[in-house]
Amino acid sequence: MPALIDKLDLQALIEWSGTQLEAGQRQSFAMKQRHHMKLKRKEGINLVGKASAISGTVALTPIPFADAPLLIANQTKMVADLIRMYDLKGSQHEFMQALQGLIGGTIMANLGRSAAAQAAKLVPGAGSIVGGAMNATIATSITYALGYTVNEVCYQFKVKEKEEANLSVVDFFNNFMSPDQIQSIFDTVFKKKNDESKK
Repeated sequence: MPALIDKLDLQALIEWSGTQLEAGQRQSFAMKQRHHMKLKRKEGINLVGKASAISGTVALTPIPFADAPLLIANQTKMVADLIRMYDLKGSQHEFMQALQGLIGGTIMANLGRSAAAQAAKLVPGAGSIVGGAMNATIATSITYALGYTVNEVCYQFKVKEKEEANLSVVDFFNNFMSPDQIQSIFDTVFKKKNDESKK
């Protein structure tokens, strides 16, 4: 049987299959993968891109402060979808606890960074346009950085879980992924995304 599996090149078949499916089917296919974590990671980035686009669109609203609840709901759904894609539902509480500093900080940063953009929206006409554009850039960058970070942490956990028998989420965060490392991923991606949007 192993010779047949080697001959079939199962990894290549899975990768090819992932590229041939439509978006919704591709996400479901990636969710079902138990051994091909790179496919999950790639599909996770696609999911993050979609959520970021939604955040940018929501943030364009000309009404000051009306977008915050929708942005937070979108980001929360994105994080939950990523955790579900990596089949971490049984460990969701532990993951959310470990990520709560980042997520809570992201929400606060989202509110703080968008304050100037929200204030600009108070000025009728051009202020609404400028404020909406500023807010869309910030919301897109924060959502993307948050999603990318969660996707990467989930990916690293699943890779490490294959290497370490009986690895718990708590052990992973205590021994392999510190809060500083998580924050560093977020900060790096946020800066890169924010710089890209200014060009």
